[in-house]
Amino acid sequence: MEEEIIGKIDLREYVTPNDELIVKMANELTVEEAYYYLRDKIGYYTEEKDYWKTPRQTLLDGWGDCFDKSMVLQSYLMAKGIPSYVKFVFLPTEFSGHAYVVAYYNGEEIPLDTTCVSCEFGQAPDMPEILVATFDGENLDVVNDRLWKLLTLSVRETIKERSKVADVVIV
Repeated sequence: MEEEIIGKIDLREYVTPNDELIVKMANELTVEEAYYYLRDKIGYYTEEKDYWKTPRQTLLDGWGDCFDKSMVLQSYLMAKGIPSYVKFVFLPTEFSGHAYVVAYYNGEEIPLDTTCVSCEFGQAPDMPEILVATFDGENLDVVNDRLWKLLTLSVRETIKERSKVADVVIV
């Protein structure tokens, strides 16, 4: 009987505060400048087959989806020593998943959604959301397992197809 191979995605591999491009950003840009750079200069696109990129790939490509852009910002904030986390949510009115960063900045917890072109620094889109998971760069905390499986289905299917594995677990 052939053994079923399970793939594994470690989210910590997508947070790279020591990458030279992230360190350069952290040294040259304020938090507000980094937010507007990612919002306005790094394009927001979603792929037909979801594929998560590293922050370096996203910066070099000049585009990414909400996950990719959030991981760049999370890496940047970690390089600056600013506590933050990526918030994974389900948007019931869109019937889709979304990710953005929440930072503890100047004594406040502020949302930083670099895909929302109408949002200013510290504003979040005005739409209902259901919290699914948070990731602080080290720990993934899934609060709704069923929605987490739904939100990550596309990327898990892409990895399964490319890697020829039976299933993919995200940790």
